Amino acid sequence: MIFFEFAPQAWKLAQIHETMILILNFCMKSLFGDFNSIKNSFY
Repeated sequence: MIFFEFAPQAWKLAQIHETMILILNFCMKSLFGDFNSIKNSFY
């Protein structure tokens, strides 16, 4: 019974966690993309 009470919350947390990973991944790609283009413009 307790499991069914906590399952929806765990699922929501998992969704939030996945979304945060996607956002972080996107930010890292953007940062490293900018870094690479800056580095290429210097050399």
